[in-house]
Amino acid sequence: MESEARNQINNNYDKFFYATMCHVCKRFGDGVSLKRCSNCKMISYCSKKHQKQHWQQHKPLCKAIQNVRQGRQGYDMNVRGETPEEWTDIKQMFMLLVSRVLKRRLTMCEMQMFKFPRECLICHERDAQSLKDLTWVFTSIKTRGRGPLS
Repeated sequence: MESEARNQINNNYDKFFYATMCHVCKRFGDGVSLKRCSNCKMISYCSKKHQKQHWQQHKPLCKAIQNVRQGRQGYDMNVRGETPEEWTDIKQMFMLLVSRVLKRRLTMCEMQMFKFPRECLICHERDAQSLKDLTWVFTSIKTRGRGPLS
């Protein structure tokens, strides 16, 4: 019964995205060491095995993200807007550019990767070294002591 449930989870891993859990097995929290994709840095896995398992599905999106970041578009997701609206616009534009490179619409799960990345709730910092995982949100070094969790 448990293995059947585990297989069901593994077969449905692209149904949703959450930045702080393994994309394949959905494990998270204490004792789970996640590694981000070294290319796009937008998706995490708990093991090389899960990263390899998901690679064929992730590869086109990963390459499209790299193309947008490094290519003619020169788009930089590290630039953050001054307001939440500006930051939302930046993420929307990034999604549009990646979608154009892929020559298809993004799936719901892929859109969630762009809309809800691992970032600071306050300043939208995305650098892994600057972020501290909290129970339900991240804070960056420069915003600790500010905001709703102070």
